[in-house]
Amino acid sequence: MLTTLLLAASTGFVSTLHCWGMCGGIVAALALGAPATVRTRKGALTGLAVAYNLGRIASYAGLGAAAGLAATSAVGAGNGIAYRVLQTCGFVALLLAALRLAGWLPRNGLLERVGLRFWQRLAPLTRRLLPIDRASRAVAAGLLWGFLPCGLVYAMLPVGAGTGSAAGGALTMLAFGAGTLPGMLAAGVAANRLGGLKPGPGLRRYAATALIALALAWYGLQWLAGGDAHSHAHHAAPAAAAPDAHHGHHGMEHHGHSPPDAVPTR
Repeated sequence: MLTTLLLAASTGFVSTLHCWGMCGGIVAALALGAPATVRTRKGALTGLAVAYNLGRIASYAGLGAAAGLAATSAVGAGNGIAYRVLQTCGFVALLLAALRLAGWLPRNGLLERVGLRFWQRLAPLTRRLLPIDRASRAVAAGLLWGFLPCGLVYAMLPVGAGTGSAAGGALTMLAFGAGTLPGMLAAGVAANRLGGLKPGPGLRRYAATALIALALAWYGLQWLAGGDAHSHAHHAAPAAAAPDAHHGHHGMEHHGHSPPDAVPTR
């Protein structure tokens, strides 16, 4: 679990360049759309940026919890093979996201196109919250923003599901969101002062290479560990039950009771 959380946080940090390109327009709209009294008041805009980023991360955590719960309900808590499959799906999804980040694959895959249709229904709600002039509106905007179709978010969801619980999925996505936080706060400042950030293709390729290295390291560690906690728990359960049964058998003999096979028949 620790390696998964480290992967999630590192992936979030490395994907900052992707976030600037993907969410830069939203950041600029939220920052530059604030009333002049807010933008000129020292610290006010930063506070709003923190608020809507916390709302965004909360949405990620909710999606992670749903993914973990769905996986546990579908395959059971002790099915180590199924969780291996989920981890493999997460690994492949991370590789595809890295290739899209570098520009070596089309920017939007199938999941992003499906998510875009859902986002088009939510987008009008975000416009109702403008202008972002107080924390409550910023958090609400962030909660909606968390559903913006994003290949890296979708790539992390099977990783979270592979933890085998709603709590594990939520923590994975929370770590991912926390990793994106410094870069997105910087993007908010840049949007207010410079009009936004546009990373060049060279920087995006460096980030993609780092993401591929992280995915390979995480996936390798999962296999070297010899299986996750689910498979260990699944195989340990019968072994844990055996001593109790053995003890009960001797207890029956000690009290003079015959085992069921020795019951006389008529």
